[in-house]
Amino acid sequence: MILLTGGSGFLGKHILKELLLQGEQVRVMCRHPEAVDWSPFEALGSGKYEVFQGDILDPYAIQEALEGVKQVIHCAALVSFVKKERPLMYRINVEGTANLVDACLLSQVEKFVHISSIAAVGNSQDDSPADEKTRWKKDRQTTHYSITKYQAEKEVYRGIAEGLNAVICNPGVIIGPGADNKTTFKLFARIKKGLKYYPEGTNSYVSVSDCAKAVFLLLKKDLKSGERYILVSEIIPYKDYVGLIAKVVGGKAPATRIPKLLLRIAGPLAEIFSSKSQGPPIISAETSRLVGAKFIFSGQKITRELGFSYTSIEDTLREIAKEFKG
Repeated sequence: MILLTGGSGFLGKHILKELLLQGEQVRVMCRHPEAVDWSPFEALGSGKYEVFQGDILDPYAIQEALEGVKQVIHCAALVSFVKKERPLMYRINVEGTANLVDACLLSQVEKFVHISSIAAVGNSQDDSPADEKTRWKKDRQTTHYSITKYQAEKEVYRGIAEGLNAVICNPGVIIGPGADNKTTFKLFARIKKGLKYYPEGTNSYVSVSDCAKAVFLLLKKDLKSGERYILVSEIIPYKDYVGLIAKVVGGKAPATRIPKLLLRIAGPLAEIFSSKSQGPPIISAETSRLVGAKFIFSGQKITRELGFSYTSIEDTLREIAKEFKG
């Protein structure tokens, strides 16, 4: 039996799908299973799943969820760049991971796969890609999300020191179909209508289906405890990324770079507006500090050592575009 935390989220659902297609028995732990449409997972592959209602912040619920479990995939996390959500994000990402690690040690699980982020890996100081050996370092561009994921990894390494058999994967920016792609679809719509501007900077991307397949591979491979694998398919400047979106939706690629100062002013204003409208801001005060930043990471270790191959980002964007109704 495999315990999957965060199985009701974007990446978690794709991991659940992959596990079921591979014939695995899965227990999905989530806080509000009644709010999830589980019908797509019925009779999917030869695997079976059961849903366990529980909170990662409740040690007793975790212990109950681990009964009969041999392997654990820890996917539960909160991604936020909004100030009001920081306390909860620290609790879920750090305290929740510590709770799960402690329970897994007590239950003597055989394998633990921790899904982290490139945000917990040190960024390159030049234009060369950072890799699994690059050390995390706090600087002016470090977000609170990054801090929580780094601290969560420290909890996993504590568990490893106490005997937990664990590996860590660090996905880049995860894109793909099946997400709550409201923000993505807004961008698709604007580009299709003729968006003129693009932001400066570069990021590292990976498809959600690749992440799910890689997680299953890391779960089943006999790897040295403490190994880390970055999951990145392609490193793409934002100008080229919006150009790819224009290509798949039939729009014209933006040709004018947005001034950094404009975005840095827009971030705090957007966050103030969103607090009044109750909707998430497209850009926040925190993310506006990242304007022009280059997040360049190599995901080749898993290819080099385990023979894993990635899907192209253009093909992934085409899959997203199939859901786009604009």
